[in-house]
Amino acid sequence: MRYGALGIPYVHLSTFVGRKGLKHDMSQARRLFKSLKQHSAVFVRDPRILPSDNERYLNMLEDYFGNPYKDRVHDQRPDLGYHVGVSPPYIERPPDYRGFIARMPPEYRPYVTPCNCKGDPGERFSWPIGERPASTAFPVQNAADRVIPSGFKNEWASTMDALGEKMLETARTVCEMLALAQGLKRDTFSRLLKKAPHLLVPSGVNLREHGKKDTIINAFNTDLNALTIHGKSRFPGLIIWGPDGQPKKVCVPDGWLLVQVGQQLEWLTGGKLLASFSEVVSLPETIKAMEYSEQEGWPLVSVSSTFFVHFRSDHMLRPLPMFLEGLNEDHLAAIDSLYPPILVGDQVRHELKVRGFA
Repeated sequence: MRYGALGIPYVHLSTFVGRKGLKHDMSQARRLFKSLKQHSAVFVRDPRILPSDNERYLNMLEDYFGNPYKDRVHDQRPDLGYHVGVSPPYIERPPDYRGFIARMPPEYRPYVTPCNCKGDPGERFSWPIGERPASTAFPVQNAADRVIPSGFKNEWASTMDALGEKMLETARTVCEMLALAQGLKRDTFSRLLKKAPHLLVPSGVNLREHGKKDTIINAFNTDLNALTIHGKSRFPGLIIWGPDGQPKKVCVPDGWLLVQVGQQLEWLTGGKLLASFSEVVSLPETIKAMEYSEQEGWPLVSVSSTFFVHFRSDHMLRPLPMFLEGLNEDHLAAIDSLYPPILVGDQVRHELKVRGFA
C-alpha cells in the first residue's frame, strides 16, 4: 500500500479560546474549514489541554485494559446498548463497504475488508461527558450512568473528566470556527452540542495477543457522530482517508489533537464536509513501538484517546439551507436522496445496528 505525504494542516485555537466578542484570527478559522473540506481532518492545538491530562489518562487505561478480561465483565452494560461502560471484544463489526472499496485503486484500499473481518478485537469503554437532556425520545443513547471500575474508584472519574470535558470545549471552539469561517452565526453548529450524548471512548487492545503485523484492530469505517477527536496514542497504527481517497498514516504529535469529520456533520453540510474513513492496523511502526516498550518494561496495551462529539439526539438532521444555495435541481435532488431528514437519534440507532451494537 502506498501513502502520500500527510499534508494535513495544523491550526491553533488560542486566538479563539476565551475571546467571545473580541477580534479573532480568521485565517486560522478559514484554515480549519479548508482542511476539513480537503482532508476530512485537521490537527489542532488547544491551550486548555495539557500533555499531562493525556498521560495520566493513558497510564490509568493501560492498567485497566491490562488486567484480565474477567475483571472487566462487571463493567459491561448490555441493557444500555454499551452506551456506558465497557463493550466486549469482537462485538463491533465494520459496515459493509465492499462496493465502495472495490472502486478504490488497489494501492489505496484498506488492509481488511468486511468480508474477511470477524469484528474488532478491542474493547471500548464509554464514559458520558457533558449534561444530558431531562427528556428525550432516545433515553438509552443519552444514558448518564457512570460505570466506575472497582479498582479505580479514587481516580477514574477525575481522570476521565479532566480530559473529556476539555475535549468537549475543543469541539465547541472548532464548531464556532467552522461557522465563522463560512460567514454564519457563531453558534450555528455549536448550539447542537448542548445536551448531546458526547462520549469519551478509549479503546484498549492487548498487543501481545493482537499486535502481529497487519492485524486489524479497528476495521475500515466512518464515525457515526459529528466530530471525532483523537489525543496522542503511544502506539501508531491509525490510517485515515479523506475525499481524495488516499490513505494517510497518522501519528498525533505531542501537544496536538486530530479532529475528523463524522457522519452527522457531513449530513448537516449536505456533503460539503465529508466524513473521514479510518482503520487501525498493527503496522511496522506499531511493531517497532512494541519492541521499544517491551525493552523499557512498559505495558503492551494500545489505548486510544478518542472523544466522540455528537449533535443533540432529538434534533432533526438535514442539510442547512446555506449549504444548498445556488445548486441546480438535479444536485438538490441528489443531496435530498443522500441526506433525507432524520432525527439524530434514529441515525445513531441505524448505524449502531449495522455495527452490531443493537
